[in-house]
Amino acid sequence: MLTILGGRGYIGSQYVADYYDPAVGNIVSVNERADYGVHSKDVLYLIQPYQYNEVPGDSNLTVLTRVLENWRNRADSKDGVFNFVSSAKVYGMKDVWANENTLCRPEGFYSNIRFCAEKLITYYCEAYGLAYRILRISNAVGSKAHGTPQQNVLPYLLRRLAAGETIEIQGDGEFYRDYIHVEDCVRAIELVMRHGEVNTIYNIGNGVTYSFIEILKYAAATLQSGTIQFVPQKDVPLSFSVNTSKLQSLGYVPKYTGEALFEALLPR
Repeated sequence: MLTILGGRGYIGSQYVADYYDPAVGNIVSVNERADYGVHSKDVLYLIQPYQYNEVPGDSNLTVLTRVLENWRNRADSKDGVFNFVSSAKVYGMKDVWANENTLCRPEGFYSNIRFCAEKLITYYCEAYGLAYRILRISNAVGSKAHGTPQQNVLPYLLRRLAAGETIEIQGDGEFYRDYIHVEDCVRAIELVMRHGEVNTIYNIGNGVTYSFIEILKYAAATLQSGTIQFVPQKDVPLSFSVNTSKLQSLGYVPKYTGEALFEALLPR
């Protein structure tokens, strides 16, 4: 039985679509907006810690604390696991091959508050003798993903290309990231929750990097839509990948790689 917090989001909704079995009721609760209750010993927490609620000053770190308290107060919490979905950005995007023991050097508000949430969970669970897992997602993508110029920019640019627009790329776009399709992402999450060690961290990715501009050029050519314009570079994007050997040791094999991944990202 599993309680999901944040199950209406991009990754959470994919998890529910792929793994909810109404015949056995394996997911007992997918939280509503103001529902912080925990209805099972196992929790999958996907709420982004940096968002703010309607109440001024009430951040999602406050929500996380409430959920942890509600979970701890269950009679069976010591038999369960709190699975927290975080981001590989806590590494600071400076390590070319970051593993779970790499020193985290988060940069900026969003990455710092994610790391803060990780530490909150770690110390909380250690203090009360509870089990946890932290799952650091690399770059979850898919044709239904949304983005902005500031966050998750790849799907934003792909949609502009599909609309026949001209997109501007700084420099040559030759930087690399570990992109994992959202379906593979939730399969990896399920695998870790079923077979992964507790009180530890797992990198969730494919362990393979792809060039940012390679994906955009593939999209423009395949869709026969939009154009790419290169402009002088202001900032230097860093190439980044995560070591996923711990995940692979559980038997993870991605479904979407190479052109199959590129094709699955195209807006239709």
